[in-house]
Amino acid sequence: QKVIKVYPQQGRFIRSTDDDRRRRVVFIGESTRKKLKLPENPIGEFISLSGEWFRIIGVAEERGSLFGFDQDNYIIAPFSTMASLAGSRVTENIDIMFRPAAGANLDSIQA
Repeated sequence: QKVIKVYPQQGRFIRSTDDDRRRRVVFIGESTRKKLKLPENPIGEFISLSGEWFRIIGVAEERGSLFGFDQDNYIIAPFSTMASLAGSRVTENIDIMFRPAAGANLDSIQA
């Protein structure tokens, strides 16, 4: 959340306990809310992902478009939840993003 600077406008972001317990919850962008024709405050509403129901726990602050790319069109779900539902049907494609602390040894981090 802090690395990609996505913060809730409503509700809350995904927590580690959501991942640990494989909760079927999602955090969505504002464009997703509008495209799915959800109410202004969709917290507690349900959406279907691949035939499974997920409860909306948060909506992100609007970020707008950047170079024609809608930065508000996304759904974030706990990794463990999605992995347990997908099983061996898909190959994992994981992006890992982080910000090193000030003064961190970048050579050591890259190694």
